[in-house]
Parts: sequence; C-alpha cells; structure tokens
Amino acid sequence: LLAAAEGALQAGISAVSPGASLSDVGNAVAAVVKRHGMGVVTRFVGHGIGSDFHSPPLVYHHQQSWLERVLLGTHKRFVAGQALTIEPILVQRGGSTRTVTSRRDNWTTTTVDGGLAAQFEHTVLVVPGGVDVLTR
Repeated sequence: LLAAAEGALQAGISAVSPGASLSDVGNAVAAVVKRHGMGVVTRFVGHGIGSDFHSPPLVYHHQQSWLERVLLGTHKRFVAGQALTIEPILVQRGGSTRTVTSRRDNWTTTTVDGGLAAQFEHTVLVVPGGVDVLTR
C-alpha cells in the first residue's frame, strides 16, 4: 500500500508541466492505482497554493470522463508559475474509498469500512519545461 501510494504521487508529479492538463494528473495516478488493484479516495484533492492556502486549481487524483473534466475544470492547462499540491490517498485492495470525518475534531478522517489508507504529498511549482518539487 505504501509503495503504491508513493508511486501514485510520483506519477502525478510526472504529469505536471506547462501545457499539460490538470486531468493528466488524475490519469497518471489512476494508472498506478489500477496496476496495484487499489482504490483512490476522490473526496480529497490537491490544490493550488496562493494567497489562500487552499486555492484553485483543484487537482483531482482520479480519472475523469470528458464531461467531468469540463464541469470540474480539469481540462484547463498548467502554466509556469503555478504552485500546487499533489496528494493522492490510496486504499487497500477491496477497501472502501468512501470516507467519514470525525465530529469530535472535524479533521480525523477514516474509510467507512475502517480499512487501511496511505497518502504521500508534495508541493510542486510548474516551471518552463517541467516541474520542481518544493517539499523534498
């Protein structure tokens, strides 16, 4: 699970470059998830880093249909200078991708079946010709 989650993060990062679409990240993550027979939590997304911590664009970590890409805005292209996070959450083979957040602290989140999940995250900067990872 951990190796797959880290691989999904790396695949998502590799999909980022000027001119690539936001949906390329979800496609790259989905390929890793499928290869390992796991699931990805779709409720949580990566996001832009700007004057507000959770700024646009939203970065989805799952594959989307053409209509979803238009409705979610993931058909849009990366441009140099954007800072954003890539942070897919993978769940164990056969586990639920649905989650619930604790009412006690409004932060702690678990899968509804109590299954294992793993997440790795980096903040990246889109630069001419590619991407720089800012949080290594």
